[in-house]
Amino acid sequence: MEKEKNPPKRIGNLVAPATIDHVWAITSDEVMDEDLLFRIVEYPFENRERKKIGIVLGQIEKVFTQNEYMNPWSRRGRAHVSFIAKYGELPHVRESMDKKVMKIRNLLYFDGKTISSSLKNSPNTGVAIHFADAKTLSLFYPWNFPYTGAIGYAKGSKYAFPLDLNLLCFMNTLLVAGIGHGKTHTAALLAALLHLAGKKVLVIDPTGQWAMIADPELKEKPLKIDLSVFKPAIFYGEKLKPDVEDIINFYLLKTINWRNIFPTTSADKRETIRTRVYDILSDFLAKKGSIDFEEFGEILITAVTGRVPIGILSEIGISSMSAVWKEREDVKRNLRLALKNLNRYRKEFNLNIKEKLSNVLTFENIIQRFESGELTIVDLSAIPDDEEKCLIAKKIEDYVFNKALEEYKKTHKEYVYNACIFVEEAHRFLPESPEGEQQTDCQKIFIRGAREGRKYGLGHIFIDQRFIGLSKEAMQTQTYILGRVTTPGDIGALESIVGKDITSAIQRTVPKRTFIVTGVASPLSNQPCEIEIFSSIDELKKNLKEFGGYGGKS
Repeated sequence: MEKEKNPPKRIGNLVAPATIDHVWAITSDEVMDEDLLFRIVEYPFENRERKKIGIVLGQIEKVFTQNEYMNPWSRRGRAHVSFIAKYGELPHVRESMDKKVMKIRNLLYFDGKTISSSLKNSPNTGVAIHFADAKTLSLFYPWNFPYTGAIGYAKGSKYAFPLDLNLLCFMNTLLVAGIGHGKTHTAALLAALLHLAGKKVLVIDPTGQWAMIADPELKEKPLKIDLSVFKPAIFYGEKLKPDVEDIINFYLLKTINWRNIFPTTSADKRETIRTRVYDILSDFLAKKGSIDFEEFGEILITAVTGRVPIGILSEIGISSMSAVWKEREDVKRNLRLALKNLNRYRKEFNLNIKEKLSNVLTFENIIQRFESGELTIVDLSAIPDDEEKCLIAKKIEDYVFNKALEEYKKTHKEYVYNACIFVEEAHRFLPESPEGEQQTDCQKIFIRGAREGRKYGLGHIFIDQRFIGLSKEAMQTQTYILGRVTTPGDIGALESIVGKDITSAIQRTVPKRTFIVTGVASPLSNQPCEIEIFSSIDELKKNLKEFGGYGGKS
């Protein structure tokens, strides 16, 4: 191999012991104060004549300071350590005697023709170690857009670090960082990247931030990321029209308390009335599509008396039935009390049922725009009820999953649907211990989607500020993008998943600047890669053009 004209910056020299898996190095004085941990480095592999025959790519795993005068295992070293402890200064020893020692994991080897994942022999000591430059990084980690893409630079370089977008998407990714670290900024970069790579992207957002950064009319964005350049489809959850099943099984249940309407009625008769009301209401809505409070009152009268009044109920074919009570006086007395009690629910009925049924936006409308390739955002921030948010998220996930399954059955092609659902504030929809029927059902639907959807080409990116409390089964995560977390519970939970060393590295990430990436989507796989996040969509596009050859229109 020819000697490089402009070699990258030397940071030190390799010392013994040097093994196939790891090497040790002493840093040069020029980099004593630099941020070294997790930097990617290179050094030459030499034969016995010390002629360069290949390049080794490595990563700095540990950095520590060593001083021969401070060795606590020698008598002189212990004396010096005691002197420092007593007087707070070095005993006639220059500070320059300190040496920074690096433990470097060997990652890949290039012999001039092929790249292999391990060395076949241990390297020579004394060789110079350099920070890997863009040329070397591109050799070992080449781009192949739209199958690879980046949201930031390899730490300390200007090389946009390529991630496998299929693995990132379809094998499910978890993005976690504490408040103020920049998790939504990073998630929005991911959404933009996947959209530019041709994947269908849908965001479920209970915070309202995504709609704000995607709104073309909003000039002052809460983040530096401006998704409005993609002309996204923005939908608001409160504008959705529920289907008949949701009205019966959710909205009516949360609106009307049947025990309060029939307080003196036995449980079996109350259940008979409720069942009749639901059956009549289901037929009514299926044929008419809307209802007002007076019409609901007529349905209640019919359910109690068994007689179908002249009007809309008779027109849609509601059959007559027997009265709930045999005695007419019992019917009149209980019905009079029920209608009086029902009137207390007029406001809630109009808000939860009448107004929602007057909406024109449907789930089909959302999925049509999503499947057409538009970046799609569903904003749930105006819905105060967490159970209702879970209902909508569950319906979207279920709808998209069935579309992906249908496409797979037609083609039998892996990854054919080519789509990704982003779930912001994932703990609301995928908690470890769900509360309430809708949250429980929502968790189950996402478990199915995370397990089975990858085969059809449906992936997920889950976003949250905490790790503890999230359902690990529902996420099925194989890639992690992690920023600093602060609570002991989150730190402990992360340690159990990614290990103590990576968790410690996460705590050293810089807010709104760096994240640790680990998992199958990273070319380093289970080794932590620290990346410096792009600041804007423009920077993302610039790097896609430079490294990936992207030149399409947004």
